[in-house]
Amino acid sequence: MKNYFFVGAKKQKILWLADESGEVVVDLLIAKFLAELGHIIIFAVKEAPFFKKVCLADTRTDPVLVKEFETAHFIHEKTISKNNLVKLLKHDKNIYVVSDGTREDLNLLLASTTFSRILKEVDCVISRGMTQKQRLIDSHFSFTQPIINISLEKKALMVTYK
Repeated sequence: MKNYFFVGAKKQKILWLADESGEVVVDLLIAKFLAELGHIIIFAVKEAPFFKKVCLADTRTDPVLVKEFETAHFIHEKTISKNNLVKLLKHDKNIYVVSDGTREDLNLLLASTTFSRILKEVDCVISRGMTQKQRLIDSHFSFTQPIINISLEKKALMVTYK
């Protein structure tokens, strides 16, 4: 695996697909560390509540998430153009929050236009959980950027790369 994230590495645009609400705090610590190294982190959450998944409303109402995202830039446009997205990601912010446009498990066919454009523009995707692993890593689909999945399998932390 390439040296994507560490000091001296090329500045990367990383899409972080949030999963369970309890895990998001640890995810944010890692994301903030990567942002401090100069990488751009785009944190994707659900559009509306879906079981224990983190949703856009949680980022505005949960006291812990409100504090963690206080310096983040929220992308609210559902159909942002490619040019506007590229301009937006050139700002001084290193952490962005976007909705995937759905209220279900990751479904790339139903995702918002903005989320789909972000997926095409990033250099790397970090996904969390077994469901996302099955949909991104274990599937026959090919992606133009590396996909990293972090999940718990049989009480062991697994990091998978595709």
